[in-house]
Amino acid sequence: MSFEQDLAAHIEPTNTRRLLTLVGLYLVAYELVNSGVIDGVRGFFSHDWEAARGWIVDEQYRRDVTAGYKTELDGCINWLTEANAITPADADAIQRLRNERNRVAHEINAVIVDPSFRIDREPLIAAADVLKHLAIFFGGITIDTDEQFDGQDVDREGIESGSTLVFSHVLAAFFAEYGDHK
Repeated sequence: MSFEQDLAAHIEPTNTRRLLTLVGLYLVAYELVNSGVIDGVRGFFSHDWEAARGWIVDEQYRRDVTAGYKTELDGCINWLTEANAITPADADAIQRLRNERNRVAHEINAVIVDPSFRIDREPLIAAADVLKHLAIFFGGITIDTDEQFDGQDVDREGIESGSTLVFSHVLAAFFAEYGDHK
C-alpha cells in the first residue's frame, strides 16, 4: 500500500474512534493503577479521619515510603514490592503503563494522523494483573484485621476490588468492539 492509502485507512472514522478509545483505555488503566497503588499504601499508613483534611497519614509514610523518591508513585511501588504485594514484574509493568500513557497522551496528534504510530497493548493487559494483585493484598489485610472474617474460609485469589471490576469491564468492552488487531 502507498502512504496515501495507509493514511486514508488510518484516518477513517472507525479507526479514529478505535484509536481514541484505546487512548482512553490507557487513561483509565493508569488512573486506576496509580490511585490503587498510592491510595492503598496511604490508607495502610492512615490512622484517623478529619472532615476538613480527610485521612490523616502517619509521618512514617513520608519517612518509610516516599522519602528519597522522585514521585509518590515510585515510593509506593517500592514499598509494595518489598511487602511482596506486587512482583518486580508488576513494578516494571506500572512503569511501562505510565510511560506508554504519557506517550499516547502527549503525542495524541500522531496517534490520530500517523499511520506508523503504534500503541503497545501489553501494559494494558499487565495493568489488569497489577490491579488484581493489589486487590488480593489489600483485601487480605482486611480479612486479617476485620473480625467479621474471623473463622471464615475466604478464597483470597477470588478477591476483587472496584478497580478490578471496572477495568475488566472496560478492557472486555474494548476487545469486544475492536478485537485483537493493531
